[in-house]
Amino acid sequence: MALPKPTPISDASAQPQSASPPRARPFVLVIDDNPIDRLLMTEGLTQSGFEVEHAGDGAEGFDKIKSRTPDLLVVDALMQGIDGFAVITKLRDEPATEHIPILMVTGLDDTGSIERAFDAGATDFLTKPINPTLLGYRVRYMMKSGQNKEELRQAKGDAEQAFKTIESLSRALEEQVEDRTAQLVATRDELAETERQLRHSQKMEALGQLAGGVAHEFNNQLTVIGGFGRAALAKLEDHDRVRECLEEIVGAADRSSGLTSQMLTFSRSHVTSN
Repeated sequence: MALPKPTPISDASAQPQSASPPRARPFVLVIDDNPIDRLLMTEGLTQSGFEVEHAGDGAEGFDKIKSRTPDLLVVDALMQGIDGFAVITKLRDEPATEHIPILMVTGLDDTGSIERAFDAGATDFLTKPINPTLLGYRVRYMMKSGQNKEELRQAKGDAEQAFKTIESLSRALEEQVEDRTAQLVATRDELAETERQLRHSQKMEALGQLAGGVAHEFNNQLTVIGGFGRAALAKLEDHDRVRECLEEIVGAADRSSGLTSQMLTFSRSHVTSN
């Protein structure tokens, strides 16, 4: 049973298309040194809705590719001069053509030739004689698959770029965090130094108050000692009065000694806390 012809890519759909311009047909280049095969493939692809040009050998094919890059390439494996394997290898080395879908056609049907074609960079492989209808279906499938691969490649490129952007933002954020952390550490150290100075100031203030109180109390005791000493000197003949004055003097001395002990205790505790 004969296969139906593939629907031409340029056929209009059932819906009115006046609102948008017609899409350009995919451009296919056929390179084959057999004029009959070249004509059959060109006619079959044209009927399938492709825009087709052809070349009789590899050199002519390169010239046409330089002037216009095809969307898909059909190339014969065995040709005079530059064969199909060399054509594919060269195209895969060029950035402008490294992703073009390439269909290799040949009369060879051995597995070695098939492996060689794919090693060179062919996308698919088709043996002769060529059925123009099947060729249309095969090229249509390759075009769709190539578009999907190109979209996937672009998506991968976008993802890689997004990842690089995220990495850059992450590094910038890390630097900001490090700077902020350094600022916080410096602020913490400044606060610690301020707190230390405040505690020292409070201790010095307490020491000043204590020293003032002790000096006042010492002055009181010295006044007592001096007063009773002079009274005793004035009443040397009054033994009882002299004894009373000496007792007061001894009491004042004991109280002064107590103040000295308190001062020594406070001083030791202050040195230990520092």
